[in-house]
Amino acid sequence: MIIAVLVITSWTRLGAYLASLWLLVNAVNLVATGQYFDIALRDLGLCLAAFGLAKLTEAFDAEVLHVVPMEIRRAA
Repeated sequence: MIIAVLVITSWTRLGAYLASLWLLVNAVNLVATGQYFDIALRDLGLCLAAFGLAKLTEAFDAEVLHVVPMEIRRAA
C-alpha cells in the first residue's frame, strides 16, 4: 500500500520504480518455483507498465514531452 500511495502522490517516479522492481522479483520467484507461470507473466507485464510509468514521469519532469495547452490547440 505504501508503494501505491507513492505512485499517486508527487513521488510517482520513485513509486513506479519500486513497484516495477517488486513485480519483477515476484515474477522471478514464481518462475523459480516452477508453478504459476501465468501469474508470473502477468506480473512481468505489470512490471513493464510500471517501468513505463516511471520513464514517462521522468520525461514529463524533464520537459522532454511537450504538452500543448488546450487554449493553443483550439486557436490553431
